[in-house]
Amino acid sequence: MNHNEKEKCNASLSTRVRPSTKKLLEAIPLLTGVPQQQFVDEAIISAIQHLPEDIQNRLHLLTSLDPMNASN
Repeated sequence: MNHNEKEKCNASLSTRVRPSTKKLLEAIPLLTGVPQQQFVDEAIISAIQHLPEDIQNRLHLLTSLDPMNASN
């Protein structure tokens, strides 16, 4: 599945952040050309990679059990 196909099936996420964080997130595309969604995706993946290996393994196990996540 290429990047454009992935974008068509993305889920929506809503979360609360500090106003200063929201301003940073809004500025990222303007300064870097990287869409907010891509930046958030990459930041989450990076954060997971810095977690202890046992937690990473449990996360992968939990997400692989989700039938809605079977295509990932």
